[in-house]
Amino acid sequence: MAGTDAIARLLDRHKVTLARDIDVNKFLPRLKRKGIITKADEKEIFGKNDQNIVTETFLEVLSRKGLTAFQEFCTCLEEIAPHLLTVFLIDSPAK
Repeated sequence: MAGTDAIARLLDRHKVTLARDIDVNKFLPRLKRKGIITKADEKEIFGKNDQNIVTETFLEVLSRKGLTAFQEFCTCLEEIAPHLLTVFLIDSPAK
């Protein structure tokens, strides 16, 4: 799953659950400190009026960032919403 495309597919498969259950404001400070989310990314993410669209945009931005960003996101999930990390761990590719 090292490729950006695989990460994007995984995030897309779980977009509904993630959009419902994560608070982008809890993830952004850490991801910004790590240099994963830039000011331009933050502007793109928060340029939306609807919270669901904010979260979906966050996931889209994250999906473009590659494996390191995804790993850091998973570390955040482990601390903030471990039940969502489990979603990724038990994920199996569609047949």
